Amino acid sequence: MNAQTVLAYLRVTAATGSDRAVAITQSPFSIGRAEHNDLILTAHQVSRHHASLRFEGDLIYLVDMQSENGTWIGTEQLEANQPRSLAYHEVFRIGPYQLQLEPIPETSRSSRPDAETVPLAAAEAGPVKAESTSGSTPQPMGALIEFSPKGHIGVLLKTPLVTVKPGESTNISLVIINQSQQPDGFHLTLAGVPDQWLPAPPPVIELPADVREEVNLTIHPPRSPETRTGRYRVSIQITSRSLPAETIEVRAELIIAPYAAFSSALHPPRTGVNDPAQVVVRNDGNASQVFTVKWLDPEERYEFRPAELQMTLMPGETAASEFRAVPHRRRWFGGSRLDVYSVRVTPEEGPDQSHTGQIVTTGVLPTWTVALFLLVTLCGVASGVGALALINTGATTPTPTTILTATPVITPTITLTATVSGLDSDGDGLSDEEEIRLGTDPRSPDTDRDGLTDLDEMRRGTSPTLIDSDGDTLLDGQEAFGCSDPRNPDTDGDGLGDNVDPDPCRLPTITPPPTATPIPTSTPFPTNTPVPTLTPLPTATPLPTNTPVPTPTPVILDWRGEYYGNPNLLDAPLVTRNDIDINFNWGRTAPDPSVPADNFSARWTRTLNFESRVYRFSIQADDGVRVFIDDSLIINEWHPATPQMYTADVNLAAGAHVIRVEFYEGVFDAYVLFKFEPAP
Repeated sequence: MNAQTVLAYLRVTAATGSDRAVAITQSPFSIGRAEHNDLILTAHQVSRHHASLRFEGDLIYLVDMQSENGTWIGTEQLEANQPRSLAYHEVFRIGPYQLQLEPIPETSRSSRPDAETVPLAAAEAGPVKAESTSGSTPQPMGALIEFSPKGHIGVLLKTPLVTVKPGESTNISLVIINQSQQPDGFHLTLAGVPDQWLPAPPPVIELPADVREEVNLTIHPPRSPETRTGRYRVSIQITSRSLPAETIEVRAELIIAPYAAFSSALHPPRTGVNDPAQVVVRNDGNASQVFTVKWLDPEERYEFRPAELQMTLMPGETAASEFRAVPHRRRWFGGSRLDVYSVRVTPEEGPDQSHTGQIVTTGVLPTWTVALFLLVTLCGVASGVGALALINTGATTPTPTTILTATPVITPTITLTATVSGLDSDGDGLSDEEEIRLGTDPRSPDTDRDGLTDLDEMRRGTSPTLIDSDGDTLLDGQEAFGCSDPRNPDTDGDGLGDNVDPDPCRLPTITPPPTATPIPTSTPFPTNTPVPTLTPLPTATPLPTNTPVPTPTPVILDWRGEYYGNPNLLDAPLVTRNDIDINFNWGRTAPDPSVPADNFSARWTRTLNFESRVYRFSIQADDGVRVFIDDSLIINEWHPATPQMYTADVNLAAGAHVIRVEFYEGVFDAYVLFKFEPAP
């Protein structure tokens, strides 16, 4: 075995009183917070390159490397870059740590029966990381290598303390020494962390006699709120195959670092004045976080109650906060108007998220009442002028008065009824006459306050007077702007109601294949027995328009775009084509002559190869969007919106992944931009 000279030992004592001994095998010996130091001290008071020890013959020097908080011996602060001689057992201080240099004890040469030397030192094992570990057992200086009861197995734990972020991997490294005179195999078992964190079971190590081998045990905690931040005691047991009684256990400490992630939503995205709405926030990180919610009104027309709030959420916890928009002043005249506001959710760590909402407001008096008032006023003025004229000419009053009242009074009445018949006081696309006939409120665009306008409900087949048409306790608007069907209490037909189903829309995304039921409707072919009816076959020229489908090669290389004639991705697509990028600004035009300019939807799919790392997926759209990675929903903003950027950071394993982007356009402008890149 190759032995290394140990120059001295350095005892490191943390603020909690826990300590460990570190073997110094080289000069200079660097101390600091950066990863490449020989001794790593993780407290924030320690500089990246704090100090170093130098051995020159029988003399030992301590040098401060221009640290921010200084290196201290008693009350003396060392001058930067000026060597200061250090004696054994003299204590010096770096940040919250006390360090003491000690000579090599005789016991370190014989820590097991018949042992001749201690062949491995900490420098061979790489940097040692010291940490304030409450309750950990102090490590004696002579026990850097531990031995089984009869000395058959020797173990050096190279990494007694490791730190890892969820979603990443780290290694606990140890050296196993076969101290016997015969080849042997060594079984390793690991306890203290869930089995799911181990990508592979610990191996069996085969070693010839008097040979050592370094072993790395990989730990990969998943990026999930269930992977809680904190310290985990990891115990590693090594057992001899030939002598099962010869076993030894070493313990390492694993620190799970915190990470921040969250999701938020606004429900419903469209409300009336003083109507309740909710901001829903979920903490997707592994540590508790405080979230601040603020409302922004660029026109300053509304007061939001509350104006600001904070919520503290534990990992995986979801909370909903109710708010109302109260106008600063009432609108007395005018029809329906749509005001836009935004909600910003700001976490303690990480980027904030914003959502755009809409408020529908109507004047107390419709616009036509102003016109009627002016008309009646003008008629009154005209009547007065006419009467004065008749008095001045000396004509008898009965005759002209009759003519005068007949003409103006009847005229406004006729024009008034003509105006009322086509009037839409609330601006929801339904005339007042139609709303009276349907039993809806002509003064409110959303009679039942379920998030859908009365016209939307008529088009969708839901009830404009019921907030929950299918009786599943979910608002019609909540379902329509999500992914479930407001007309069906069990959208995916799995026997679980939409209100209790954790994924109520899994099967409907597969329902497009069932729309291949048009093939059974090809039963018209039997009725094709009359040869003349074969002439419809040429009109089956729609089949040639499906010629984009036979282009699977570009679909694999680029995006497969499917465009639907409705906002819900229902029925068969009207157009299927290859799109090089998802970057479209159609404005108020249609994406294709076969697709309407409003109330359409699109789905893009593509399979791409990724490296193993965290990627940031971003999408900006007017109106709603959803993004899936391997059928996992990462962005869900299925609601009306002005162009708004949404992002999600996802840790992807190396290999192929299927990306699916879904988009719908309501009315007016249509815009969508999707991109992804490595997360910063």
